[in-house]
Amino acid sequence: MSGKSHLVALLKKNYMLWKRNWIFSIIEVGFPLGIACFLFLFRSEVDRFNIEEKSYVNEALYFYSHYPLTSEIIIVDKYPLLP
Repeated sequence: MSGKSHLVALLKKNYMLWKRNWIFSIIEVGFPLGIACFLFLFRSEVDRFNIEEKSYVNEALYFYSHYPLTSEIIIVDKYPLLP
């Protein structure tokens, strides 16, 4: 059975199932549309506000002044590895 005839058979079967159970077919399409409309209306009613930026990085732990910068690592005599 080729791919095209297989697709045609599946489409006919799907059409017959939709025709037989038309109430479930309406629910199958209407339920997701109803949820999408509800979420759209809910989102339009919510107020948007900006939250101020805050850094949670403790600079005292990560940026020591007595450790060499990456460009200054070559100068070993001037900056010891340990304080």
